[in-house]
Amino acid sequence: MNEPVVSFVNVNKTYDGKALVVDDLNLSVHRGEFLTLLGSSGSGKTSSLMMVAGFEMPTSGDILLDGRSITRLPAYRRNIGVVFQNYALFPHMTVAENLAFPLQARKVGKAEIVKKVSRVLEIVRLTGYEARKATQLSGGQQQRVALARALIFDPALILMDEPLGALDRQLREAMQYEIKHIHDTLGISVIYVTHDQDEALAMSNRVVVLEKGKIEQVGTPKELYETPATAFVAGFVGENNCMKGRVRLAESDRCVIAMPWGDVSAITVGPAGAGRDTTWSVRPERIEFDSGSGDLDNVYDGVVKDVVYLGDQIRIYVAIGGNTFVLKVTNKSELAVLTIGQRVKVGWRAKDCRAFGLPH
Repeated sequence: MNEPVVSFVNVNKTYDGKALVVDDLNLSVHRGEFLTLLGSSGSGKTSSLMMVAGFEMPTSGDILLDGRSITRLPAYRRNIGVVFQNYALFPHMTVAENLAFPLQARKVGKAEIVKKVSRVLEIVRLTGYEARKATQLSGGQQQRVALARALIFDPALILMDEPLGALDRQLREAMQYEIKHIHDTLGISVIYVTHDQDEALAMSNRVVVLEKGKIEQVGTPKELYETPATAFVAGFVGENNCMKGRVRLAESDRCVIAMPWGDVSAITVGPAGAGRDTTWSVRPERIEFDSGSGDLDNVYDGVVKDVVYLGDQIRIYVAIGGNTFVLKVTNKSELAVLTIGQRVKVGWRAKDCRAFGLPH
């Protein structure tokens, strides 16, 4: 997956001539890749997608498709499929008519249209629904039709803007699997936009984390979760216990952070030298109850503040030195007997704790 299908080259976007919603974006999307733009509202993810689709123009910079500039090319000439959250189906048309529409606009023959409609309905598992009106379909079925319509003219690229946002959780998870299965089967290139971190981690080959129009980090789901490059990514991707402190000692890639309840040993990420302020983090599932074996680098006395039962897991809130930490453990019978106010010893390994440098 080394050949880029889409490249952003120094792309900027402003709507008011002042604030940049996309700020010097440089990014390549590999052929056959499922790449997700992940960020909160206002991060620039949808604006970036709309510029690829041709519905927005970059203020400056260039966008390449298969090595050729498409910045000035009209949307209808880009050969790109787009799937929106609101489906954008024609309610008065049948499923087959909705799917045939983009082919008719391209002057495809009737026999070929019938063949292609049958093919994409098989791909999205809606064979037999040809004669139904869009209004007679469930939300999940409508989204499948919208996806089929984006696939039907064999586009060079599929763009998806929060396509599952209107679905309930169970259906959304089912559709995540369906979309990923279709991607894996067809090998098509996908740029996907979402604010849902779980969705991004579950579906993507790579994820681009955006904040205020800039890239915070690009990586595989595992890289983003296991080795976040910034404090923002650590707090945004997955759940994290994030604290602020001051580095007391720094050596190579390790540091010691002075906290009110004692020192914390951590991995250093970025400039976090002695005397500098830092934000450090540790994942809830990496905090353990101390067994006394000595394999935890950081061990502290704490008090159980709350125990929340969530079926397959238990969330335990433990106060350490005035700060509350969240622990996430699998549902084990020995942990069910924890009581509020109980004194415990908890800790974590230095390699699971990351200290991020803060700009002066």
